[in-house]
Amino acid sequence: MCGVASYKPGRPIENLRNIPNLKVILVNSKVERNTSRMVQTVKERMKRSPFVVENILNTIDAISLEVASLLQKSDENGANVVENGGRSATLTPSFVTETDHHNLQPMSVGGRSSSLSSYVASGKRGSTASALSGVSTGGDGSKSERNEFNETFAHLNDLCRINNSMLVALGVGHPKVDQICTLLARYGIHPKMTGAGGGGSVFAFLKPDTPSTIISMIKDELAKLDYDMWQPPLGGCGVMLHSLKPDVFVAADRATTGPVSSRSTTPAGSNTPAGSHQSTPAVRHKK
Repeated sequence: MCGVASYKPGRPIENLRNIPNLKVILVNSKVERNTSRMVQTVKERMKRSPFVVENILNTIDAISLEVASLLQKSDENGANVVENGGRSATLTPSFVTETDHHNLQPMSVGGRSSSLSSYVASGKRGSTASALSGVSTGGDGSKSERNEFNETFAHLNDLCRINNSMLVALGVGHPKVDQICTLLARYGIHPKMTGAGGGGSVFAFLKPDTPSTIISMIKDELAKLDYDMWQPPLGGCGVMLHSLKPDVFVAADRATTGPVSSRSTTPAGSNTPAGSHQSTPAVRHKK
């Protein structure tokens, strides 16, 4: 199972076939979150204001469905997309053959859907920074395609902002996350909290043409506040079950143990991890 999927408990997983070529950043607030405590917080609010909380959850669900629809919109319009598995298919676990190991390699950054059961967070309005401003894309992309990318980003960005408001209303925000959101909002970026809220990490969509200088500025500002930022590749494979050991792992073993034809030797008293992969059996010398 690879790529971006839309899911909700009790329903089949829907694999989104084509997604816009959007970038994301991931920021770690370094706040350890307690999922059970967050769930309890929402339950307590549900008891006090069932009608209000139910409508908040319905709003989050509606936003997630809209994001899933938006991410597949480019498939209908013929814009640049990232191939991302079978569309609208019920997914089941499958084995990955030796020839499929290349899927482990980093792919070009793609868009990401909002899961139907996740909380989300984002920043504030009123940005004046250049991450939202038009930047020349160059390349062979047409003007209409660039405009569509910009519209897609703006739509996703705004949906993240709305979802953040829902998260705060549910009581599962955190001051550190608010600080990250405020910082990113100055660049016109509104992040989405991962997991159940209460800390952890946030991710945000970036326009495909966001300059590297802007990304570096954001990273430096976050680092000054002791936050870590990454640009993870999206749209590739997640956890996979291999029927054979891929070459990428065999190569790592050879680099550690030497050529397959040679016999590796382990000094007396050393410990070889029981689960480690080796090209040849290790020989233990006796004293």
